[in-house]
Amino acid sequence: MSYNIFYGPLKKNGDPREIEEPPEPVKKFQKTIMEKLRQNVDFEDFSYCRKDKGPKRALTKFEEYRDYGFRWIASIDVKNCFPSIDPDKAIGLLDTRLNIPEISGRDGLPQGHPISPFLANVYLDQWDKKVSSWNDCQVIRYMDDIWLMCKYEEEAISHSNLAEDILADLGLEVRKKVQHVNEGINCLGYIIYQDYKKINPEKIREFIEKVKTLVYYANYYNDPRDRQECIQRLHDTVQGYEQHYEDNPAPWRETVHTVQEAVGAFGSTEKQTTIEQKPGETTSGFSVGCTNESPK
Repeated sequence: MSYNIFYGPLKKNGDPREIEEPPEPVKKFQKTIMEKLRQNVDFEDFSYCRKDKGPKRALTKFEEYRDYGFRWIASIDVKNCFPSIDPDKAIGLLDTRLNIPEISGRDGLPQGHPISPFLANVYLDQWDKKVSSWNDCQVIRYMDDIWLMCKYEEEAISHSNLAEDILADLGLEVRKKVQHVNEGINCLGYIIYQDYKKINPEKIREFIEKVKTLVYYANYYNDPRDRQECIQRLHDTVQGYEQHYEDNPAPWRETVHTVQEAVGAFGSTEKQTTIEQKPGETTSGFSVGCTNESPK
């Protein structure tokens, strides 16, 4: 079976992030299975990376807990989350004889498959169930990013150690840090402080890299269907970022709108398009050009 393999923005540790995109029939099959299974899985309320939740609700809940006095935060990031999860173990937790040949038998969950985030959530729900009874700690989990919010530093340290032990039992390693909100907490594209939040500049750079990567691969593919998929991913990426930051200051909006224009131009021309940041310009400075040459 043929897959589109490309590399997204670098992981937090600087390693390349390999994305494996299956053919359209496989994606449709996985999405159909996922929708049926989703109805039978009872996730914890603090699990936000799912259809009826999302990052905006997670951010709102974070600020709500902060305002209630939960200002000591243990930030936990699961290292190499998808590659570390055994697909067959995750599927086994669903208590079904489900057979997903594109997933089963692998060493980890492949990024780029529609069903992989769902299976990762199913696997991490084991952790969720074990920490759901912590009364002196508020929990927010968005896939492999976790925030434990406490009123006292010693509670945050203690709970972060317990959380790490539970994840270790699941075969997962973590990075963790305990901070007071006054120091600024990195959370879902923002840096959150006691009285305000601001856009994390790293996310703007990540957004630009995603767009440039997708443009590169859209130029690379000769098959019009593959190119059209990349164009659609470009539009979806821009739209997703714009919606996430729609209530925020002009610099971000300028960045998004500039890229939107570039993406729109790309989708409406048969020539290949490049998007690049000009030397010395801010993150909102792009140049858009057309070329008949393949990208180097």
